[in-house]
Amino acid sequence: MDLTKPQYDKLTGQVFAQSGGTTWTRIMFERQVLGEDYWAKQTATHPILYPSGAPMSDAVVRGEVGLGPLLYNAIHPKQKEGAPVKMVFPPEGVPVNPYARRGFQRPRPIRTPQSFI
Repeated sequence: MDLTKPQYDKLTGQVFAQSGGTTWTRIMFERQVLGEDYWAKQTATHPILYPSGAPMSDAVVRGEVGLGPLLYNAIHPKQKEGAPVKMVFPPEGVPVNPYARRGFQRPRPIRTPQSFI
């Protein structure tokens, strides 16, 4: 989905790269898949910049922004609550942010020999 098209002028939103790791993953994906000149081309469409996905997803729901890349977990809950938004997965693909989880157990008590007097 090419967000550099002239018909998207002043309609797109973007979370700027310094906002965090997941956004940085998207930025690097765009660089690798869409090319290093992608952002220069997109600048011509005057995207609205946001500090994170939360305010951008709110702007999408209010209709202030027509489209733009968002994390699924930033917009899907709003869609489930009835917000008039549609998610599209572009043919170029989407970046994946792998997460790991490790469960922790309470350590077993250390049994020490008892001394008796």
